[in-house]
Amino acid sequence: MIGPLTWLAERGSPAEAMTAADLGSVLFAASRAVHLGAVIAALILMFHPAANAYIRAAAGARARTRQDSDGRAAS
Repeated sequence: MIGPLTWLAERGSPAEAMTAADLGSVLFAASRAVHLGAVIAALILMFHPAANAYIRAAAGARARTRQDSDGRAAS
């Protein structure tokens, strides 16, 4: 993100960049955009109540499995 933002801050023209773009740079820009979207979606979904419930349930299952393997009675 720093490269494109620095270029824009130095008054780079998006129209000029589009005319000079080749297939490789377009594909690279598209992969950057998809990755950035995935990171933002992951950050949002990480705090969703369903994610919290899943993590709580998985931690409880791990604790029960650990108790069973230690020979203690499971609760």
